[in-house]
Amino acid sequence: KGFNQHMKISLASALGVGVSSNCEACEIELKQLEAPEVLVSRLKDCLPRGIKIVAVDMVPKKTAKLMATARAADYLVTLPLVKELSITELNAIEQAYGDTLEIKFQKKLPKNKGVKTIDLKDFVGAISLQQENQNLLIKFSCLITPTGSLKAMEISQVLVEHFALPVSLEDIHILRERLYTFDEMGVAKSLIGN
Repeated sequence: KGFNQHMKISLASALGVGVSSNCEACEIELKQLEAPEVLVSRLKDCLPRGIKIVAVDMVPKKTAKLMATARAADYLVTLPLVKELSITELNAIEQAYGDTLEIKFQKKLPKNKGVKTIDLKDFVGAISLQQENQNLLIKFSCLITPTGSLKAMEISQVLVEHFALPVSLEDIHILRERLYTFDEMGVAKSLIGN
């Protein structure tokens, strides 16, 4: 009476609006145990177009939540170039990023609680740049910490401003290519199937 049943589902790391992904991970709490293949078959029938289940991992209820274990994400950002860049220029920007000790920017806090100064280098250690078909491709890995992370859009805006990249941010395409954690040796590993 007065209670609407709903699934208990949570995502490992929320995906920003307008960002696409090849690698989302979610948890679904089951009322009763189901064989993974039965669960996948039932879920496939009601998933939105374009979403595919590529792996399933059954874990005990006391297992750490995916949200608590996600530690990094790899992104590919595609930006239309306003002016072409030579390989020498691309390499120089990559090198300048690597050599820069800090890249600080102001991030607005939610609910008008002011701004916070953040160092991009605390989250993104290196960038890779490539020019392809009048587009600039930027690849980077972004850390996810217990206190938060950065949105790929924020990172892209900071890079464009800091390095005066000749691109149009209006037609940006962001793809999250991988979401992962690290083992005790610091090696990246999948969130699911371990």
